[in-house]
Amino acid sequence: MTATFAEYIKEKKVLCDGGFGTYYGAMTGSEEPCERANLEHPELVKKIHKEYIQAGAEFIRTNTFAANKHILSGSDEYLMEIVKAGFRLAKEAVKEAKEEAGGECDKPVFVGADIGPIPADRVADEKSRQAEYLKVCGAFLEEGADIFVFETFSNLDEILPVIQTIKKENPQIFVIVQFCMNQFGYSNAGLSARRLLTEAGNVDEIDAAGFNCGVGPGHLFKIMEKQNLAIGKFITAFPNAGYPQMIQSRMVFLDNEEYFVDKGYDIAGLHVDMLGGCCGT
Repeated sequence: MTATFAEYIKEKKVLCDGGFGTYYGAMTGSEEPCERANLEHPELVKKIHKEYIQAGAEFIRTNTFAANKHILSGSDEYLMEIVKAGFRLAKEAVKEAKEEAGGECDKPVFVGADIGPIPADRVADEKSRQAEYLKVCGAFLEEGADIFVFETFSNLDEILPVIQTIKKENPQIFVIVQFCMNQFGYSNAGLSARRLLTEAGNVDEIDAAGFNCGVGPGHLFKIMEKQNLAIGKFITAFPNAGYPQMIQSRMVFLDNEEYFVDKGYDIAGLHVDMLGGCCGT
């Protein structure tokens, strides 16, 4: 019988996937939101997921980070189809990757339902944003999602009621919350990494907490080594590849695999339970 993710992560560190949007953009040259590809280019979405799995990822996130009507135009029905397709494609990618490995991939690969922040400047009403999050979560739940990743958030205020609602609906859901920091260890809301970790540690409905995006692996290591990571939750770290540069009018992350790997080992040594990557990885 396959272990649940909660059981699996108690036994070992979990290697996760990397950035989807920047990789999709590099492959296609497209500046369109990659989430539309769930309906328009499903095989390409699965290809990216499978490449991460083949590279060793035991945890992948759905291609749904910006799947909300305030970033993607269209009807509610269209949005929900993007969300549901994103989950189905990730699950199919896991199955196909295992089949293509011919029995050589005997480890479990878990799928996290990925949810990014709805821009507050586009929707002034917090209640409306929370209602949108709940719609997206509802679509994931209909597809059978049992791991939720809320990432790149600057505080807990807006998503906490959402997390509490879905956890009440299904107490077995595993909830991951990741905050976005700048190089000085503060979020866009002006909250310190220390405060955000402490707040997450005090929420029963959160199972894992940490950081993603915002900074490269070197700066994230410096931020995390100053923190008390013993907050009673599993700890996550998903740094960017580094910092993008403008090349021919496009923001590009330069190759720095060796540096990322070296700093990844350093971060893993801080008792981090889940290690992956964000933009540019």
